[in-house]
Amino acid sequence: VVAGETTEVTYVYKEVTGDVVVHYVDTEGNVIAEDKEDTKGASLNAKYDTTDNKPEKIEKDETVYYLTEKALKDGSKPENGDVVEGTTEVTYVYEKAGQVVVHYTDEKGNTIQVDAVDTKDGKPNSDYNTADNDMKPNRITTPEGKVYELVDASTKGNETGKVVAGETTEVTYVYKEVTGDVVVHYVDTEGNVIAEDKEDTKGASLNAKYDTTDNKPEKIEKDGTVYYLTEKALKDGSKETGDVVEGKTEVTYVYEKAGQVVVHYTDEKGNTIQVDAVDTKDGKPNSDYNTSDNGMKPTRITTAEGKVYELVPTATKGDEIGKVVAGQTLEVTYVYQEVKGNVIVKFQDTEGNTISEDENDETNASLNTNYNTSEHKKATIVKDGVTYYLTDKALKDGSKPEEGSVVEGTTEVTYVYEKAGSVIVNYQTEDGTPLVGTADGANVESGVKDTTDAKAGTDYNTADNGMKPSRITTAEGKVYKLVEASTKGNETGKVVAGQTLEVTYVYILENVVPEPKPEPKP
Repeated sequence: VVAGETTEVTYVYKEVTGDVVVHYVDTEGNVIAEDKEDTKGASLNAKYDTTDNKPEKIEKDETVYYLTEKALKDGSKPENGDVVEGTTEVTYVYEKAGQVVVHYTDEKGNTIQVDAVDTKDGKPNSDYNTADNDMKPNRITTPEGKVYELVDASTKGNETGKVVAGETTEVTYVYKEVTGDVVVHYVDTEGNVIAEDKEDTKGASLNAKYDTTDNKPEKIEKDGTVYYLTEKALKDGSKETGDVVEGKTEVTYVYEKAGQVVVHYTDEKGNTIQVDAVDTKDGKPNSDYNTSDNGMKPTRITTAEGKVYELVPTATKGDEIGKVVAGQTLEVTYVYQEVKGNVIVKFQDTEGNTISEDENDETNASLNTNYNTSEHKKATIVKDGVTYYLTDKALKDGSKPEEGSVVEGTTEVTYVYEKAGSVIVNYQTEDGTPLVGTADGANVESGVKDTTDAKAGTDYNTADNGMKPSRITTAEGKVYKLVEASTKGNETGKVVAGQTLEVTYVYILENVVPEPKPEPKP
């Protein structure tokens, strides 16, 4: 101590202070955010309040955390109080946010629309309702155009509820696909059904393409009647291609009855001479027909009875060429005239000369009618005093037969006749003087006819019918005796056509010895 001085001793003090630090952890104690210095170096007993460092939510690593209702961790210092020496730790506890996700599936569980987030990072225990924020559409149309309709009763999960911390609540809306059918009808032009409906598309997705052309037959037959698709094909309002729509799409094809073309064959009086021919059976309306180019127009027709008819082109009835008419039978009638023939009989001699007028055996007779000219075949004909006999052959070479069938035109049957032949007997002396006298009480003179106008080939015999007397007595009483060996000509033989055969018997006076004939010179 120094006298008279004041010695000062100064004690230096440092203020005792306190800190307040705020921690942030999840319900499992994991740190989810950096600590915050709420109070640094504060005087003891100073008031602190950490509520300004108490965020409602924290996001870490893309995870959202919400302050729990209790807020402070068990054992944590209170969020407000007096600062105390050292470090006061206040720990807030957070829980993970909750999610609410909506799924959209069909009845088989296939996803038909991407999931929708109804609640993203929602505060636990907060209310959610997936039905009131467009999360529950009545219909869904996929990018492909398919349409689905909600099946309310099939919803999975709770549409309303509380967000659950750290969990994803799932609500699944189930949809049934809305489909459409396409049905094809078949009717005639009067609206009558001509065939059963065809299901072209059954239960198809909406907006799918349909095409009924594969159920579009060109023709339909019902109860023996054939129908063809009309040129327009579709009934007004029908579409054979398009998009399937909800419900039933009806496509109606319209058909018209087929047409017929029938050919009749008649004679000029309208009598049928041949059964009808069908040129076109069940033809497509408006298609071409031509009855003249398919064997339907014969130039000639021969009936079962053999009659022959020839076409009269100018008499044809109806149109040979044209268009088939729906539901109608067009008729074409070909008219024919009967082709007839004549049969005449001619009479000629062997030189071709006519010896009698022609005779008609058949006049305008139907062809193939049987004829027989034998009733015109005379055994003999006399012309200009000359008798003609039918030859054994009877018919002229090249003549038609006397029996046959009538043919077109004139059939000529020519009978050939030959002149009759005669045989005369002459009587003369050896010097050629004709003898006239009697024999056996009968007159005798040269030129007597043994055979008159006889048929050629007829036998004659001048010796057996009194034509050969052994003696002739003249008017002067001279008696001539037959010289058998001197007979000229043939006593027997055949009559020759057109000739007069002569047989000459030679006589000498009885009891007169004839002079010997000179011997022929060697």
